[in-house]
Amino acid sequence: MSERKQQDQDKFIVRLPDGMRDAIKESALRNSRSMNSEIVHALEQYLSPWRNFDPGPDDEGSYDPAEDPNYQPLPPEAREALRAMIDQIKDDAERRFNQWFWAEPNSSGREE
Repeated sequence: MSERKQQDQDKFIVRLPDGMRDAIKESALRNSRSMNSEIVHALEQYLSPWRNFDPGPDDEGSYDPAEDPNYQPLPPEAREALRAMIDQIKDDAERRFNQWFWAEPNSSGREE
């Protein structure tokens, strides 16, 4: 997290389901972090795989289609299908993350 003054940082109030606060507190203690830092860390871990991914035409990755003699742009239908698949993968990743992160400590297979 950046070293901005506390009053300059973004704030967001979240309503937690019963028991989630205790789970966050236990996880924070195990990782020697504050509860806030634990939540921020979990969100960063969740978001990092998707942060810079965009299958759109403006993707600024290291691949340059102009240098690829075999490059053929995706037709709009294929691009739409790819976006739908990516959305499904994101939804599945979020569901799995939530199942893992909020599972009972001894039922998830995680070490304590």
